[in-house]
Amino acid sequence: DARARIARHHAMRRDRGFVTIERYTDLSGLKVPEGSNVLLEDMGNLVANEMFSKKNVADEMLPDKIHSGETHAPSGTVTAVLTGVDHLLLQCAHLT
Repeated sequence: DARARIARHHAMRRDRGFVTIERYTDLSGLKVPEGSNVLLEDMGNLVANEMFSKKNVADEMLPDKIHSGETHAPSGTVTAVLTGVDHLLLQCAHLT
């Protein structure tokens, strides 16, 4: 279960100076302290969440695209993820 996994991760980092921010989509809307160290965890889930978010599904998962044999991530998904990562890079000292 995702909640149990998140709780386990929080417990592992407790009392170690970590601040955990759960962000499932839209990294470009996230503000982190300037010069901070950021661990971006579970990129696969981020990509899937962006791929199936309402903003990307509406335009990119149209029946003609689904049946056309496209096997790559929709361009809106790629843009959302890369823009979000760039946004974090501009704010933090280290992104892992």
